[in-house]
Amino acid sequence: MTHLSLFSGIGGLDIAAEMAGFETVGQCEAADYPTKILEQHWPEVPRWRDIRTLTGGDFYEATGLQTVDVISGGFP
Repeated sequence: MTHLSLFSGIGGLDIAAEMAGFETVGQCEAADYPTKILEQHWPEVPRWRDIRTLTGGDFYEATGLQTVDVISGGFP
């Protein structure tokens, strides 16, 4: 089962998803500090900075996946 994290923050929802057995396959976070935390804990996971420009093509190019099982969002 795969998980795409939007408005990821420092990865709280990502941790919960992984504890439930999901693999986080992408993250999107605009703020600098949370992005540095994400980079430390998920160095191999592709991430994007701007939700407004993230496309399905970008996602496929970075992950090789056309879809995910769960999309979470920690909306501000």
